[in-house]
Amino acid sequence: MSINTINSQVPKVTICVPVRNGGRTIQRTLDSLLNQDYPNYGIIISDNCSDDDTAEIVSQYASNGVKYFFNPVLEKWGGESNWNNILTLAEGPLIALYHADDIYSPTMVRRQVEFLLKYPEASAVFAMTQTIDEYDRPIKMGSIKLPQELRGKEIFHYREFLNFTLKHNGFLVVPTMMTKREIIDRVGVFNCEKYATASDIDLYLRMAKVGPIGVIDEPLHNYRISDQQGSAQIF
Repeated sequence: MSINTINSQVPKVTICVPVRNGGRTIQRTLDSLLNQDYPNYGIIISDNCSDDDTAEIVSQYASNGVKYFFNPVLEKWGGESNWNNILTLAEGPLIALYHADDIYSPTMVRRQVEFLLKYPEASAVFAMTQTIDEYDRPIKMGSIKLPQELRGKEIFHYREFLNFTLKHNGFLVVPTMMTKREIIDRVGVFNCEKYATASDIDLYLRMAKVGPIGVIDEPLHNYRISDQQGSAQIF
């Protein structure tokens, strides 16, 4: 489906894809995003000073409406700084922050929009994930699931979200986040200088103070474990 297909009856989603040297994987990511069954979305790429063939690959998707922005100076805080850069480029009302080396279920965007329409008080929504290797093969025992005591819950208000985050060392995956332009405008972006790689948790807590955090307890996302992108050091 081309992202130029427009349906004014549903809110537009800007899918933000920050990248650095993603030439090995970004084509598969973009193919999965262009295969979404949601009718009203756009894709923007923020390239954090790549020196591989990322730009050349992304240019092949210009006819699909994919917009490419290049940062000529390497961001100080790497990935987190680039997340902030692309969030400032995104237009509302809904914003998804996804990764350039992951693969997305064709229902991902639609399911997240449906969730936010069902729970208009929610500040953001996330989904569960399955880890994959560099050849897109599921990694055994690689599903990232909600802790058992949280199963069946869709909405987490600030106090319980804080408690569960402390207890389980976080249970959300960054590249499944969909939020609202108004939320980003209100709470700000990732505070990299103060919290470094924990800046995602800080942002979620600020969001939760404004409205509850939503979770779709299904693996709509495939998280790639890759030495190239540094994912292997997280798990």
